[in-house]
Amino acid sequence: MERAQHWKEAEELYRKLLRDTPSHTAAHLQLANVCLRQGRSEEALGLLDRLVEMDPQLAQAHGNRGAILQVQGDLEGASRCFGQALAVDPGLRQAADNLAQVAELLFRSDRVAAGELALRTLLGAVRGHSSGLYSLGVLRMAQARFEVAQRCLERLLRQGPQPPAVLFQLGQAREALGDPEAAIQAYIAALQLDPAATDVLLHLQYARLSLCDWERHDDRLQRLQRRIQAHAECPSGAPLTPLRLLCFPLPLELQRQVATRFTEACVRGVAPLPPAELAMRQPRRLRLGYLSADFRDHAMGKLIHGLFAYHDRRRFEVFAYSLANLNDAYTASVQAGVDHYTQVYGWSHQGIAERIRSDRIDVLIDLMGHTHHSRPAVLAMRPAPLQLLYLGYPGTMGAPWIDGLIADHWLIPPKLEHGYSERVLRLPWAFVTSPPPEGISPLQLGRAELGLPQHAVVFACFNRAEKLDPDRFDQWLEILRRVPSAVLWLLLEHPLVRRRLRQRAAAQGIDPERLVFGELMDGERFSACCSLADLVLDTATYGGGATAVMALRAGLPVLRCPGESFPSR
Repeated sequence: MERAQHWKEAEELYRKLLRDTPSHTAAHLQLANVCLRQGRSEEALGLLDRLVEMDPQLAQAHGNRGAILQVQGDLEGASRCFGQALAVDPGLRQAADNLAQVAELLFRSDRVAAGELALRTLLGAVRGHSSGLYSLGVLRMAQARFEVAQRCLERLLRQGPQPPAVLFQLGQAREALGDPEAAIQAYIAALQLDPAATDVLLHLQYARLSLCDWERHDDRLQRLQRRIQAHAECPSGAPLTPLRLLCFPLPLELQRQVATRFTEACVRGVAPLPPAELAMRQPRRLRLGYLSADFRDHAMGKLIHGLFAYHDRRRFEVFAYSLANLNDAYTASVQAGVDHYTQVYGWSHQGIAERIRSDRIDVLIDLMGHTHHSRPAVLAMRPAPLQLLYLGYPGTMGAPWIDGLIADHWLIPPKLEHGYSERVLRLPWAFVTSPPPEGISPLQLGRAELGLPQHAVVFACFNRAEKLDPDRFDQWLEILRRVPSAVLWLLLEHPLVRRRLRQRAAAQGIDPERLVFGELMDGERFSACCSLADLVLDTATYGGGATAVMALRAGLPVLRCPGESFPSR
């Protein structure tokens, strides 16, 4: 009867059987299922509760309870039931798969702690569970625990063939750990399984840039642009990371389209809080809130840490909300400069938004944009009546809940506003201003300490390798040809990058020894080193940001050739 979906008849037969044999376990299970099929889920739960009381070691009863709770939306209750089922019988595959699914649903609903607990329960019972290991790897990536993420994903690959998403995540973990060569191998393997994956192609080409792999550079760039354009016009597959696009010379409108779609994916299902009013006419100071994960030793933190103390306290009350749990001297500077500092690392989107709302923030300034550890869902909830984007991300977010983008007349002139969804708010002086003189390093260094010739002209570029491109680099080589006594100073550490750039120089008749490579250094040492160069030659598509500001602060001029995009200006 049950197989024929004759539910009422099946129910009568199961009840008759239980009257005759009250301890018949299978009949209890099937009766609960029949009740559920007829829309009586609470009655089904009651039957399973009684069955669990009769036999706590009945794994299937726990699993069936979890399935009902999952359908009802009680994800944490379902997680406990599936965990109990697996504690009794780790081989109960359906309970394991359901628990992995519940963990994913918990992550999507911003209940990270509960989702992580579900994964730990699952992998404690079924150590090699594929989707559980994958979810744990993705979680550890989001938490910046890249070594753990890599171990999870590599273990999956040892278990047998995996879908391309596993290889894609592994590539990102390897890249984050500073191994772009291994990342490229993973991306290529993922593309072999899914040639249409534009997001993987984007990461592959970016990783190649980070190694100055310029083979067929123009062809690769054209192919990537065609794929991104098709992706934007007929969206399919995963959204593309806008931050990765900034190193490629793509049209502004295309970058805006990609950012808009990425934002929509990030905040899908997020509901805004009730509208808040701007306190323009209330008898109190305006409350400014700054949201960032970079109130620390970071490019953005170095630029902005001294700003907060200069707000006019007669007019403004200043709040900072930190998305990171790291603290250093720059953090202390921010804390000293604001009226209220709250660390919200690990909080839910809802929790952060409600805290901002309870603080009655009038203007919320996001310093992250689409960068690592940003929390766009918080801003999508509209915790403040006016929300602005500043400094941390050189592009548009494509977000309707960002009311303005703070820039200046040089960064975004009126003729280029079409590339930005936000209203452009131009500072009357400059986008970034110089700090007090004490920001300059007191260290004294000589050229010889850094391998620079004492009497040569020293041209320098302090940008990362992925910002270089073959056309601009060839122009630098031509400068060296015309200034025979000059050298080019580059802070690039990867041996393959150094070898490739030296080979390109030699191929054009320039002595490779005229490329002087240095190590990356901390902010104080870098500031001192700037005085040793004569001129910065900046990159094209994505120019220097914090490094250029630090060079200018130290009195070192920067030569730029601006394009249309924010990062090129």
